Amino acid sequence: MIQELFVYGTLLTGEDQAGLLGQASRIPATTRGTLWGLPAGYPALAGGHGVVHGELVTLADRRLLEILDRYEGVDEGLYRRVRIDVLVGLRTQIAWAYRMENPRARGGRLLRSGRWRSLRNP
Repeated sequence: MIQELFVYGTLLTGEDQAGLLGQASRIPATTRGTLWGLPAGYPALAGGHGVVHGELVTLADRRLLEILDRYEGVDEGLYRRVRIDVLVGLRTQIAWAYRMENPRARGGRLLRSGRWRSLRNP
């Protein structure tokens, strides 16, 4: 069963953990929310009215989501995998994403640009 996942940080094309998604199809996308940079070196998506830039990834194997749940710390309460609205071009669709409830409490710094790569290229 095909699943779609919105990624916004270390799973983006060219980032440290992009290989976890193999050769999955990716297209630029955005969603509503806020993006936070955490001291541990990874981002967090949280609620809000900003725009977060990322990619919509098409996963052919649902088991990959279970693997990513472990990687993202879902069982430990670090992130929750939730369904969100994602904008691809002019079309809105539903996709999975990993969200964090209170990234500020974990030392997060708001990335006003909504782009993970802005940490390295301000």
